[in-house]
Amino acid sequence: MSRTAKLLIGALAFIVVVLLGGALAVKSMLSGAGKDKIIAALSGQLGVSLKVGSIDASLPRVLSMTPALSLGGIEIGNPPGFSNTPMVVAEAIDTRVELGSLFSGAPRIIALEILKPAVLIERNAAGRTNLQVLMDGLSKKSEGVQAGAAPKADAGGLAIEDLLIAGGSFQVAGEPKGAWGDINIKLNGFGTPRPLKAVASASMAGAQKVQIEFVGGAGPFVGAAMPVDGKLKISAAPGEKTRMELDVALKGDLSTVAKGPAKLVVTDYPVGANAQKMLPLSGQAEGTVTLKQALGAEAAFAVVIPKAALTLAGGQLNSRIELSSKASAVTGSVAGALGGLRIEQLLSAFSVANPGVEGGLTIPRFQLRFAGRNAGELTDSLTGDGSLSVDQGKLPKMDLLGAITSAIGRTGAMTTDGATQFAVLKTDFAVANQVVRLSNLQMEGAGLKVTGAGTVGMNKALNLKLNTVVGGRVAELLGARGSGDQPARANVPMDVTGTTENPKVMPNVRSMAGEAAKNYLGGALNKFLGGRKK
Repeated sequence: MSRTAKLLIGALAFIVVVLLGGALAVKSMLSGAGKDKIIAALSGQLGVSLKVGSIDASLPRVLSMTPALSLGGIEIGNPPGFSNTPMVVAEAIDTRVELGSLFSGAPRIIALEILKPAVLIERNAAGRTNLQVLMDGLSKKSEGVQAGAAPKADAGGLAIEDLLIAGGSFQVAGEPKGAWGDINIKLNGFGTPRPLKAVASASMAGAQKVQIEFVGGAGPFVGAAMPVDGKLKISAAPGEKTRMELDVALKGDLSTVAKGPAKLVVTDYPVGANAQKMLPLSGQAEGTVTLKQALGAEAAFAVVIPKAALTLAGGQLNSRIELSSKASAVTGSVAGALGGLRIEQLLSAFSVANPGVEGGLTIPRFQLRFAGRNAGELTDSLTGDGSLSVDQGKLPKMDLLGAITSAIGRTGAMTTDGATQFAVLKTDFAVANQVVRLSNLQMEGAGLKVTGAGTVGMNKALNLKLNTVVGGRVAELLGARGSGDQPARANVPMDVTGTTENPKVMPNVRSMAGEAAKNYLGGALNKFLGGRKK
């Protein structure tokens, strides 16, 4: 073997021994005082207490000069002013560290990944969240660093370049455990005065499969400021082919106000409460989204879509949509027009009960408002007004003419199984306290004309007062007679009670008798006067 080869082999052996020695040194410093030193550095950087069950290093990574440290059984305490319950409980924290910095007393972490953290959000007496206070503390540590400079650690401190959170979840103290999970966040350039490259996502378990994604810039975090500038996407997918997506060009400060233009895309999104007869909503619309104090106790958002042209089960919905949320309560309003649907389609989508009316529906104007924390509160709070018309329809279980003819010479309520056909039905409506109040009701059909008013409850209860003008043979039975080319006409007041599934039609028999007497007397008088004129 040549002298040169021996020298090369000796040099390689020396390098291997040095690297292995360094690896063993790293291993040894991860126990006892060395472990305490690293935990103290992490705790000092975070500004809160830190508990670690275990700490270890990966020898292959040590040999690559960027050793990987793994901390297991993590508990991150709350900032001062909050409870003693840990703010974060994590399965593990994995890091990649600059080897030389481990011996300098100022560890420099190239990447820090927190695995499956469970975060408990609390509010202090001032109304600030523990997350806000923690972020404020971290931002103050980055103040004074020159713009554009690489992160450097002070003596006994800690520098972090990339911060990652994987598989996280969160819960708000005092509220039921939330369904938000699978939270993943990556901040590139963490701890510098430069804007960070941020990628974040989260999802909500359940039938809706809600997901939130953000890609863009965040920071620099100076004081309480949390600037953001990027693309935010919120999507809900209750089915394989149904989806609602809201894309926002978000810019501003998450600690105060961040907002931007938004685009809504809806694909066959189910609308209604009856799972068997949901109506698919599709289309696109543009608007704006505003976030206020996103990480604070008064966190709120608002969505405004001034002009949406959407299709609802083949019908056309043109509306203005406003939606906002604050302190877990949702407030919204929808105003516009709807056409191209059948009324039984719309009503059946929200109830399994018989809608009580059929026909082509047009709503030339409507406005509805709602607010609440759950479906029950939203339903209770529903208010609004508008007008509607139904063409070429029928009342399937409300035979008005049949009830009148059956009631002639009788008294009491009439329950009918027949139907009333009509050419057009028009009415104004107002909604409040789970009751729809109808006014200026008009209906025309073969042999009758109806006017009136009344109420229809959300529980399907009916309470209508109608005046029916009948003609032909029914009018003649009430003593009415035609005049010239005009057929016989008679007025019949009636009440409609019961429910939409089982209506009770009650003609006012006493008024019918009076109408008949008046008609007979009028006919006799006309005949008498006609005879005198001759």
